Order: sequence, then C-alpha cells, then structure tokens
Amino acid sequence: MKDWKYRSIPIRTLDDCLENQKEYLRKIKDEGAVGVKLVTYPKLDLNHEPDRKEAEELFNDFKRGKIKKLPQPNDLHYYLLDKAVSFAAEEGFVIAVHTGYWGDFRDLSPLNIIPFIMRNPEGKFDVYHLGYPWIRESIMLGKGFSNVYINFCWLSILSQKAAREAMDEVIETIPTNKVIGFGGDYKSPTVEKIYGHLTMAKEDIAEVIAGKISQGWMDFNSGVELIKKFFYSNPKDLYNLK
Repeated sequence: MKDWKYRSIPIRTLDDCLENQKEYLRKIKDEGAVGVKLVTYPKLDLNHEPDRKEAEELFNDFKRGKIKKLPQPNDLHYYLLDKAVSFAAEEGFVIAVHTGYWGDFRDLSPLNIIPFIMRNPEGKFDVYHLGYPWIRESIMLGKGFSNVYINFCWLSILSQKAAREAMDEVIETIPTNKVIGFGGDYKSPTVEKIYGHLTMAKEDIAEVIAGKISQGWMDFNSGVELIKKFFYSNPKDLYNLK
C-alpha cells in the first residue's frame, strides 16, 4: 500500500496524522485564518477521553487493509478530532461548531461538545445556530462555561419567532460580551441572501431590545450599546479582527 500523504509529511503512522494536523493549522494561521470549524461529534460516549491504543489499532488495521471502511463513529476519528481541537486551541483559533439543524440533526446536539469544552478551557468555542432546536441547551452552554460563546447565525432565517424568544432570554442569562447576533453562514458569497438575512436579524434584535426598554430592563442608550456589541464588537473581539 502506498504511503498516505498530506502536504509534506507522509502518513505512515498515527503520529504522522497528528503532525499533519499541526502543520495544516500553522499554515492557515500564517495565511490569516482566525478560526476553525467542526461539527458536533455524534453517537459516541464522549464522557471518556479518547483512547490512544484503540485509535492506533484502528489506524493500523485500516492501513493494512484489514478494515476496508471505518464505521461511524469510531475511536480513530474521535481521537484525531480531540487532538485537532486541542491543537487549534493552543494556536489561538476560535473553534466554531455547527450545532443543530442539518440532515439527521439527531447527531448534532450542542451537548456533544461539552467534553471538548471541558478538556480545553483555554480554547474559545463559538456555538453556531444556537443549537436549533436545542436552543435552551445552547444558552446553558454559554451561561455555564466561560469559554463558550453563542452565535445566532442562521437562526433568524430558520425562525424569526425562535430567534426573538431566544434573544429575549439570552439578554437575561448570558454575559452580553458572549453573544453574536448575526452571521450569514453561506458557503458562497451570495450578497442578496446575506443582506436579506441581516435585515431579518436586525428586525428581531430591534424588537427584543425595544421590548426590554419598554419593560424597564434598560434605557435607550444601553439598548443601542447592546446592538453594537451583538453585531460588531463581540465578533470583532472574539475573532481578534482588526
């Protein structure tokens, strides 16, 4: 069997895989990347740390052809993903996580990332889509873990009602510097879609802020400051943008 190769390091061993991960992360950091994105890991007992021995056995069996296709989930994937998250945290990347709606969304609960969050307290985790439909669970992640930020990207376009109700609760529960109010989250730069979604997000947040002002939760100037945080300063600070 030919050596697997990614970039400059031939992949003959499990350690070669890890070195490739590090090389890739350092390369994209030098190119200006500020974050990496992953999907919540499904259907595996994440309460135990990945087992190096089990991962290595799977790697060797797969390379020798003893296993033609790895099952999902599997301990090799889990081990490599866990190491990739740790490497990314060490390099200062924000770890953006797709949670919630998409395909068989049963696999995409935001609760799946708790072990990664706890094992990497120096990392910063940006929970996309507020975990829809697991909205309250995502809110609890932002409230309970100092290194978790919650992101409303995609939520207004899924449900403006859900976005408004969530924002109303978030303002009461989570430090306001940990909330990102909008993101288009489109694979291609479709300006019309991004503009339309931004308009919807503005409507939702403006309605919630207006309600909080009328209820006496905050004054007008505080409401304006929150809007600036949600749309500008929070994502700028989290991703260390110029």
